[in-house]
Amino acid sequence: MSDDKTVVGRTIAILDAVSDAVAPLTLAMLTSRTGIPKPTVRRIANDLVERGMLQHQPEGYWSGQRLMNQGLRSAQQHGLVTAAQPFVQDLYLRSRGGIAWFANFAGGQITLISSAFGRSDSQELTSRAWPTAGTIGRQLVLTMPGRLHISARPELVDPMLRPGPQPLTRYSITGPRGLTRLLTEARDSGLVLRTSRSSSAGPAPLLRCGTGPTTSSAH
Repeated sequence: MSDDKTVVGRTIAILDAVSDAVAPLTLAMLTSRTGIPKPTVRRIANDLVERGMLQHQPEGYWSGQRLMNQGLRSAQQHGLVTAAQPFVQDLYLRSRGGIAWFANFAGGQITLISSAFGRSDSQELTSRAWPTAGTIGRQLVLTMPGRLHISARPELVDPMLRPGPQPLTRYSITGPRGLTRLLTEARDSGLVLRTSRSSSAGPAPLLRCGTGPTTSSAH
């Protein structure tokens, strides 16, 4: 990651690095991931800790309560949680014990917005920090929501398929021919439900049940 050498840019870079991580980041890890000099990272990160945006644990820097609250309020302001939750709950009930979730896709990152799952699934979701493109990487194409987004953006297909991603499970299809077929199916089939109209801020978020191109997904 390049350092733009501005206070705001460096602050956002540190917050992004911590938010994308699956575990607390040490000072050395934050320095490596942001490309910012270590003394500057230490100063900004500690200032963010004092303001509640980050917390400093023995293992390193982690998201603070204030950062989490701001994220939740922002999602509420955009109406994503309210619009998605009835559909997510319905999907969960229809799955008879599966995991239903709604995620927003922006800047190459999938961010969980709303979910419904049983008590037995809570540890699995927490331990995997799932679903995020940051933790899954190129294996995103092996997941249904990943194929939804990739199938709608042709420029992402080749980087995801060559060379084939490492399997997520023993059943994962990783060959180019098989993945191309799955992407074609994702592009050509499914149900799309619009939850809001487009605005100057970007494309309208979409709630999806099934397969097909979209900017946000429920699985």
